[in-house]
Parts: sequence; C-alpha cells; structure tokens
Amino acid sequence: MEPFLLFACGAILAIASIIDVKTREVPDFLNYSLIAIGLGVNTLIAIAISNIMIFLQSIAGMVFGFLLGWALYYLGQWGGGDSKLLIGLGAAIGIPFSTDFIKSGSMILSSFLVSMLANMIIVGAIYALFIAVFLAATNWDKMKEPLERLAKKSSRWRIPLQIIILVCIIASAIFFRGFERIMIVSLLLICAVFSHLWIFIKAVEESAMRKWVAPDKLVEGDWVAEPVKIGRKTIVSPKDPGISKEQIKELKKAFEKGKKVLVKEGIPFVPTFFFSFLITAAFGNLILRFILA
Repeated sequence: MEPFLLFACGAILAIASIIDVKTREVPDFLNYSLIAIGLGVNTLIAIAISNIMIFLQSIAGMVFGFLLGWALYYLGQWGGGDSKLLIGLGAAIGIPFSTDFIKSGSMILSSFLVSMLANMIIVGAIYALFIAVFLAATNWDKMKEPLERLAKKSSRWRIPLQIIILVCIIASAIFFRGFERIMIVSLLLICAVFSHLWIFIKAVEESAMRKWVAPDKLVEGDWVAEPVKIGRKTIVSPKDPGISKEQIKELKKAFEKGKKVLVKEGIPFVPTFFFSFLITAAFGNLILRFILA
C-alpha cells in the first residue's frame, strides 16, 4: 500500500472517529474525499507505471466496500456513514486479484482490506462490550427490569442450548485431540457465553440506548425503536433501514408540537475502523496469525 494512501486513510479515519464520537455522524465530505483520493491516486499510479491492474484493484475494492456496506446497512448493523467510509477505504486500499483463480483467492484473503475487516471482528467485539459495560454501570437501576424479563423469556431456548453445548464439549473431548479439540471447544464456549451476553446487550439497549427525539431533531438514518403511526398509516417502523428525509418531513407536518419519536441510539462505530486500521498496519491479520500459530 502506498505510504501516502496509508497516511490519508489513517488521517481521515482519525478525524471521522472524533466527529462520530461527538455527533454520532460521519460527514459525507470525509467519505467522498476518501473515495476521490483513493481513486485519484491509484489512477495516477496506474498511469505512471503503466499498470492498469492498480486502477482495477481500486475499483474492485470500491465495489467490494459498496456491496458489504450496503448489505450491513440494510441488515441494520451499520449506519450510512459507516458504509460510505468502507467504500472509501476500498477505493484507497483496493482488492488485489489475478487471472489465476486460486492465486487470486489467496491474494484477496491476505489483502490489507480483508485483514482489516477480520481484525474489526475482534476490535468491534471488545469495543462494543466495553461500551455496554460502561452503559450498564451508569444505568443499572433502569436495567434491572429488562434484564430479569429477558432472562426469563429466553430461558426456553437458553437452557436446551446450554445442554447441547455441554454434550458437544464432552463429545469433542472424547473424539478429538490437540488443536482440533481446542478450536472446537473454544467455539462452543464462545456460543455459550454469547447466549448470556445477548441478554445483557439487549437489556443495555432497552435501558440506555433509546431516547425520545422531537421530529425536527431527527436526522436521516436514525433507527426508530417502535413503529410510528399517524392514524392507521405507518410512517416509519423498526424494520426500515433508517429513517429517510421524506419520512422526517412527513413527521414534522403531521406531529403536533411536543410529540416525540423513540429512536435507538447506536454507539459510535467509526473508532473501530481506526483501531483496526492501526492494528492491521502494525500486525497484519490477527485471526490468521492465531490460526497459523
């Protein structure tokens, strides 16, 4: 990766992280600047060294970023700013490939962008857990009721799941040896922990990550926590991939003064991009290093 592009990505991610923490938004000009820099610099390099593959790799990275960002946005996992940022990173970093299918697969899996996304799984999980623990500690009184309710409601599937996991762990200890046993048991234990962690995260979401917002304070991409109806007509629902400008205008016109909308307040996720970028630049793909070790 070119030093200038490495610096540009790091600088824009740092600025975007600070803004995201302060405002819960990523300005479009940062995302579009990264896309323009990525495509522009890679195009100039391709021309300078007469290698069109540099340009094509930049396009491939941008397309990959668009497809993954679009999927995560419509699944409700990311905001629009996060998705656009991934498109910019794809354009700047690129996805290497070759005419040889097997070689191309190896190049893609070991690429900087894929390594960064792999590291984001680890960084994102640690970051989200840290934020959740902090919110739980500062909102414990409000969290008790949803925690007890969700624990009781989920016991129907959690208890059978724990029994299945225990049986699988015992079977793994009997039938597998060495690294295979460690990997299988580790994955099963992670599943067991996550079944409890899910309750904790949902309780935190209900008690500390929802707020009432006046229609004139809504911004495009906000996620509503419950359907908003005017008469029999549903204006926006939690199934929508973020509230649109048209829906905000409709709510402003229809809602009487003082009426508010319950929205989900997500955590600022851009810092995970930044930390994952730094870790990848310094250490490469942590998951791959662990597997190879």
